[in-house]
Amino acid sequence: MGVYEITACNVDSLSIVRKAEEIPVTRKTIAIDPGHGDKNDSNTVIDPGAVNGTFFEKDFALDISNAVKSKLEAKGYSVIMTRTGDVYDIGERLRWRIDAAAGKDIFVSIHNDASDNRSARGFSVLYKKNDHESRKLAQAILDSNTLFRGRRIIESTNYVLRNFSGQSVLVEAGFISNEDDLTILKTKTEEVGQEVAAGIINYLEGP
Repeated sequence: MGVYEITACNVDSLSIVRKAEEIPVTRKTIAIDPGHGDKNDSNTVIDPGAVNGTFFEKDFALDISNAVKSKLEAKGYSVIMTRTGDVYDIGERLRWRIDAAAGKDIFVSIHNDASDNRSARGFSVLYKKNDHESRKLAQAILDSNTLFRGRRIIESTNYVLRNFSGQSVLVEAGFISNEDDLTILKTKTEEVGQEVAAGIINYLEGP
Protein backbone atom coordinates (compact mmCIF):
# COMPACT_ATOMS: atom_id res chain seq x y z
CA MET A 1 0.00 0.00 0.00
CA GLY A 2 1.30 3.47 -0.82
CA VAL A 3 1.86 6.22 1.73
CA TYR A 4 -0.42 9.25 1.43
CA GLU A 5 -0.11 12.79 2.70
CA ILE A 6 -2.75 15.48 2.95
CA THR A 7 -2.01 18.95 1.67
CA ALA A 8 -4.15 21.50 3.51
CA CYS A 9 -5.92 24.28 1.58
CA ASN A 10 -8.42 26.69 3.21
CA VAL A 11 -11.60 25.85 5.11
CA ASP A 12 -13.74 26.35 1.99
CA SER A 13 -11.68 23.97 -0.10
CA LEU A 14 -11.55 20.22 -0.23
CA SER A 15 -8.37 18.68 1.07
CA ILE A 16 -6.14 17.43 -1.68
CA VAL A 17 -4.82 13.91 -1.29
CA ARG A 18 -1.87 12.86 -3.30
CA LYS A 19 0.26 9.79 -3.31
CA ALA A 20 3.65 10.40 -1.77
CA GLU A 21 6.85 8.76 -2.83
CA GLU A 22 7.14 5.17 -1.60
CA ILE A 23 9.23 4.94 1.55
CA PRO A 24 11.82 2.14 1.20
CA VAL A 25 11.76 -0.67 3.75
CA THR A 26 15.04 -1.16 5.59
CA ARG A 27 15.80 -4.87 5.73
CA LYS A 28 18.14 -6.59 8.15
CA THR A 29 21.38 -7.94 6.74
CA ILE A 30 22.16 -11.57 7.52
CA ALA A 31 25.35 -13.63 7.74
CA ILE A 32 25.01 -17.39 7.26
CA ASP A 33 27.92 -19.38 8.67
CA PRO A 34 28.29 -22.99 7.45
CA GLY A 35 30.11 -24.74 10.28
CA HIS A 36 33.54 -26.41 9.93
CA GLY A 37 35.10 -26.81 6.45
CA ASP A 38 38.15 -24.74 7.29
CA LYS A 39 41.90 -25.10 7.69
CA ASN A 40 42.89 -22.46 10.19
CA ASP A 41 45.86 -21.69 12.40
CA SER A 42 44.84 -24.48 14.82
CA ASN A 43 44.60 -27.44 12.45
CA THR A 44 46.66 -28.92 9.63
CA VAL A 45 43.79 -30.30 7.54
CA ILE A 46 40.27 -29.23 6.65
CA ASP A 47 37.98 -29.62 9.66
CA PRO A 48 35.21 -32.06 8.64
CA GLY A 49 33.09 -31.56 11.75
CA ALA A 50 31.21 -34.64 12.93
CA VAL A 51 31.59 -37.69 10.70
CA ASN A 52 29.40 -40.72 10.04
CA GLY A 53 31.06 -43.06 7.54
CA THR A 54 31.58 -41.07 4.35
CA PHE A 55 29.28 -38.23 5.45
CA PHE A 56 30.78 -35.02 6.86
CA GLU A 57 29.05 -32.32 8.86
CA LYS A 58 30.88 -29.61 6.89
CA ASP A 59 29.15 -30.69 3.67
CA PHE A 60 25.65 -30.89 5.13
CA ALA A 61 26.16 -27.51 6.80
CA LEU A 62 27.15 -25.95 3.48
CA ASP A 63 24.22 -27.46 1.59
CA ILE A 64 21.73 -26.28 4.22
CA SER A 65 23.32 -22.82 4.29
CA ASN A 66 23.04 -22.46 0.52
CA ALA A 67 19.31 -23.21 0.76
CA VAL A 68 18.89 -20.68 3.58
CA LYS A 69 20.65 -18.02 1.52
CA SER A 70 18.54 -18.69 -1.59
CA LYS A 71 15.23 -18.38 0.24
CA LEU A 72 16.25 -15.23 2.10
CA GLU A 73 17.53 -13.56 -1.06
CA ALA A 74 14.28 -14.44 -2.83
CA LYS A 75 12.54 -12.41 -0.11
CA GLY A 76 14.81 -9.44 -0.74
CA TYR A 77 17.27 -9.81 2.13
CA SER A 78 20.99 -9.07 1.84
CA VAL A 79 22.87 -12.26 2.75
CA ILE A 80 26.54 -13.20 2.93
CA MET A 81 28.10 -16.61 3.53
CA THR A 82 31.20 -16.89 5.67
CA ARG A 83 32.36 -19.66 3.35
CA THR A 84 31.13 -21.06 0.05
CA GLY A 85 33.33 -24.18 0.07
CA ASP A 86 36.32 -25.51 1.95
CA VAL A 87 38.64 -22.68 2.97
CA TYR A 88 42.40 -22.86 3.56
CA ASP A 89 44.81 -20.89 5.76
CA ILE A 90 41.92 -18.71 6.84
CA GLY A 91 43.49 -17.34 10.02
CA GLU A 92 42.53 -17.52 13.68
CA ARG A 93 40.17 -20.36 14.52
CA LEU A 94 36.55 -19.13 14.76
CA ARG A 95 37.62 -15.47 14.80
CA TRP A 96 37.70 -15.40 11.01
CA ARG A 97 33.98 -16.24 10.95
CA ILE A 98 33.15 -13.18 13.05
CA ASP A 99 35.37 -11.02 10.86
CA ALA A 100 33.62 -12.30 7.72
CA ALA A 101 30.23 -11.41 9.23
CA ALA A 102 31.25 -7.93 10.40
CA GLY A 103 28.64 -5.25 9.77
CA LYS A 104 25.70 -7.64 9.45
CA ASP A 105 22.70 -7.51 11.77
CA ILE A 106 22.08 -11.23 12.27
CA PHE A 107 24.45 -14.20 12.45
CA VAL A 108 23.16 -17.75 11.89
CA SER A 109 25.69 -20.58 12.18
CA ILE A 110 24.62 -23.93 10.71
CA HIS A 111 25.78 -27.24 12.19
CA ASN A 112 24.76 -30.83 12.84
CA ASP A 113 24.82 -32.44 16.24
CA ALA A 114 26.49 -35.76 17.13
CA SER A 115 26.56 -38.13 20.08
CA ASP A 116 28.03 -41.46 21.14
CA ASN A 117 24.41 -42.33 21.97
CA ARG A 118 23.16 -43.30 18.53
CA SER A 119 19.53 -42.92 19.62
CA ALA A 120 19.99 -39.18 20.28
CA ARG A 121 18.25 -37.22 17.56
CA GLY A 122 16.50 -33.97 16.80
CA PHE A 123 16.81 -30.26 16.05
CA SER A 124 17.92 -27.59 18.51
CA VAL A 125 19.05 -23.97 18.40
CA LEU A 126 21.62 -22.24 20.61
CA TYR A 127 21.35 -18.50 21.19
CA LYS A 128 23.55 -15.76 22.64
CA LYS A 129 23.40 -15.60 26.42
CA ASN A 130 21.38 -12.75 27.93
CA ASP A 131 20.15 -11.57 24.53
CA HIS A 132 16.36 -11.44 24.28
CA GLU A 133 16.25 -10.89 20.52
CA SER A 134 18.61 -13.82 19.88
CA ARG A 135 16.31 -15.97 22.02
CA LYS A 136 13.30 -14.90 19.94
CA LEU A 137 15.17 -15.70 16.73
CA ALA A 138 16.15 -19.14 18.06
CA GLN A 139 12.56 -19.92 19.02
CA ALA A 140 11.26 -18.85 15.60
CA ILE A 141 13.74 -21.15 13.86
CA LEU A 142 12.90 -24.06 16.17
CA ASP A 143 9.18 -23.51 15.60
CA SER A 144 9.67 -23.67 11.81
CA ASN A 145 11.26 -27.12 11.96
CA THR A 146 9.00 -29.98 10.85
CA LEU A 147 11.53 -32.46 9.51
CA PHE A 148 13.38 -33.39 12.70
CA ARG A 149 12.18 -34.11 16.17
CA GLY A 150 12.05 -30.75 17.92
CA ARG A 151 14.34 -30.49 20.95
CA ARG A 152 14.86 -27.08 22.54
CA ILE A 153 16.53 -23.69 22.43
CA ILE A 154 19.65 -23.36 24.58
CA GLU A 155 21.29 -20.25 26.01
CA SER A 156 24.99 -20.41 25.18
CA THR A 157 28.33 -18.65 25.56
CA ASN A 158 29.66 -20.28 22.38
CA TYR A 159 32.53 -18.21 20.94
CA VAL A 160 30.84 -17.14 17.71
CA LEU A 161 27.60 -16.29 19.49
CA ARG A 162 29.09 -14.13 22.22
CA ASN A 163 31.53 -12.34 19.89
CA PHE A 164 29.06 -11.30 17.21
CA SER A 165 27.68 -7.82 17.83
CA GLY A 166 24.07 -8.46 16.75
CA GLN A 167 21.55 -11.24 17.15
CA SER A 168 23.28 -14.61 16.89
CA VAL A 169 22.16 -18.24 16.91
CA LEU A 170 23.68 -21.62 16.15
CA VAL A 171 21.43 -24.24 14.56
CA GLU A 172 22.03 -27.93 15.29
CA ALA A 173 20.09 -29.46 12.39
CA GLY A 174 19.76 -33.09 13.41
CA PHE A 175 22.25 -35.65 14.66
CA ILE A 176 24.61 -36.94 12.00
CA SER A 177 25.24 -39.89 14.34
CA ASN A 178 21.58 -40.98 14.24
CA GLU A 179 20.46 -43.01 11.22
CA ASP A 180 16.99 -41.43 11.02
CA ASP A 181 18.38 -37.90 11.13
CA LEU A 182 21.16 -38.87 8.74
CA THR A 183 18.58 -40.02 6.20
CA ILE A 184 16.95 -36.59 6.36
CA LEU A 185 20.31 -34.92 5.88
CA LYS A 186 21.17 -37.14 2.93
CA THR A 187 17.90 -36.46 1.13
CA LYS A 188 16.39 -33.17 2.32
CA THR A 189 19.05 -30.54 3.00
CA GLU A 190 17.20 -28.14 0.66
CA GLU A 191 14.03 -28.47 2.73
CA VAL A 192 15.97 -28.15 6.00
CA GLY A 193 17.49 -24.89 4.78
CA GLN A 194 14.14 -23.56 3.64
CA GLU A 195 12.67 -24.19 7.07
CA VAL A 196 15.57 -22.42 8.79
CA ALA A 197 15.07 -19.48 6.45
CA ALA A 198 11.33 -19.50 7.16
CA GLY A 199 12.11 -19.19 10.86
CA ILE A 200 14.39 -16.22 10.24
CA ILE A 201 11.71 -14.56 8.10
CA ASN A 202 9.04 -15.20 10.73
CA TYR A 203 11.25 -13.58 13.34
CA LEU A 204 11.82 -10.52 11.15
CA GLU A 205 8.35 -10.14 9.63
CA GLY A 206 6.02 -12.12 11.87
CA PRO A 207 4.41 -15.50 11.02
